Amino acid sequence: MKNLKISSPLLGLILVVVFLGGLQAFMAYRVKQTAAELAEMKVQKAALDYVNEQRAMKVEALKKAEVELSDLMVKRFKDGVDFYASLNAIMSKNKMEKPLVVPISMDQGVVAAKVDVTGSYNSLLLFLGDMRQGPKGLRVDSLSVSAASKDQVKVSMSVSGLLEVTSGDR
Repeated sequence: MKNLKISSPLLGLILVVVFLGGLQAFMAYRVKQTAAELAEMKVQKAALDYVNEQRAMKVEALKKAEVELSDLMVKRFKDGVDFYASLNAIMSKNKMEKPLVVPISMDQGVVAAKVDVTGSYNSLLLFLGDMRQGPKGLRVDSLSVSAASKDQVKVSMSVSGLLEVTSGDR
């Protein structure tokens, strides 16, 4: 066999070509890998954009609801006397007869009473309507209506209202 002699410049050139070929293959691999990552990120961005759009719509709906509900804020009663006075005024206005009001409780910012009255069916409807539309929030917790006579009904109900909270109540 003949000894092949490779000159140093030729060996250097071969090494540079092999190195550049390896570098090119590595760079092609990295370009493909980066393109795949970019495509995945575009899909994730589209999903996140959709989620953000949905959340923005929910926030907008909640803001709109808050504006509408802020007009419906219920005024609270100053104390139990204010509650019973308001209840008595509504009963008198609607000609409810034989009122019997028994306090049930008054704690934690809520006052409640059991109310028994008699009146015509129309008076009852006006009475309940005035309770609902009054300047302060009266809530009917339970209601029972029965016939008292030919044109009268007897109403038994549990009513409650919210009290103003003072610093001592917290």
